Amino acid sequence: MASFEKRGDYQWRAKVRRLGQKPLSKTFDTKIDAMDWAREVERKIKRGEIDDLNPVTQRTTVAQAVTSYRTNVLPTLARQGKGGAAVHLRRIESKFGSLFVSALRSPGINVWALELGTGIDQLGSASIVHHLNTFSALIRHAQTVLGVHIPAGNPVKLVTRPATAAARDRVLRDGEFDLLIRAARDPGDGPGMQPSAMLEPMIRLALATTMRQGELLALRREWINLKTRVLQLPADATKNGDSRTVALSSEALKVLRTVPTHISGRVFGCWKDASSFSKPWQRLVKRAKRIYADDCLSNGRKADPRILENLRFHDLRHHATTELFSKGLNPFEVASMTGHKSMQMLKRYTHVDAAKLAQKLG
Repeated sequence: MASFEKRGDYQWRAKVRRLGQKPLSKTFDTKIDAMDWAREVERKIKRGEIDDLNPVTQRTTVAQAVTSYRTNVLPTLARQGKGGAAVHLRRIESKFGSLFVSALRSPGINVWALELGTGIDQLGSASIVHHLNTFSALIRHAQTVLGVHIPAGNPVKLVTRPATAAARDRVLRDGEFDLLIRAARDPGDGPGMQPSAMLEPMIRLALATTMRQGELLALRREWINLKTRVLQLPADATKNGDSRTVALSSEALKVLRTVPTHISGRVFGCWKDASSFSKPWQRLVKRAKRIYADDCLSNGRKADPRILENLRFHDLRHHATTELFSKGLNPFEVASMTGHKSMQMLKRYTHVDAAKLAQKLG
């Protein structure tokens, strides 16, 4: 309900009372302006947009919203958002931190999304989509928890998402595994260079367990039971936030028994995280390519340009998962190893051979 009070000869104060809340008030030069404002306030109260009139919430910056999100939302996400939402938030805060959330608009966010794909980071389409999803969740948090009102709604919803590339189906080609192992044992170029003793077991264990790079780097000795031949990954060590029991093959046991214990308690404690592992992996692939080129030159054989081309560490997981299907494991058994939650997610790993399928059909 609105009331109006004359304050001196040239001012009118309008006041709108709300049940159970502090009244809203504003002073105008004329009573007509005061009445227009009061009517607009009452309409916004009915539409649930009253926070638009709260100057405190409307001055909430993106940096403040990120701080609140880190405190209240990240702990509830898988692995507390490590490597995912946490990284996205850092980039969002770096670009938009000083702006008010209420001032965010889709054109500026759209430019930022384009910069992610063409700037220093040169992120892929899928990664850009993940950044936008986190940004949208952040703004939704600011709206619902911090009381920020954006007249046109969440601006990220209006940003055009880049088309995501088809899911990778890269597996190891003939000879690539041997080249990787030879490269892992190779000291590389330059004086005083030594081979990394941990690259070979990292590769072998990835292929023997289907574990992700992050899971391997987080792997601790106390999670491994060599007697029962199982490895228990806790929820905070997996990508989807679910604990998982991994069966250990003879090859996996052999690797784990030969790897020395690191002072940190982690199996691969020589690398702090994924960023510290990426350079050694890139150098490994480069050495493997050089070894392959030398072999072809020595044997007078033309090099296959596909060998080791665009090979990522995650492709080892894809190859290992495909191998599980080729050994006759059913989807439920494979999912227990890989941690996939649905057959739809596992479908691209099956690589059904049409010729073999024809033989089965008779």
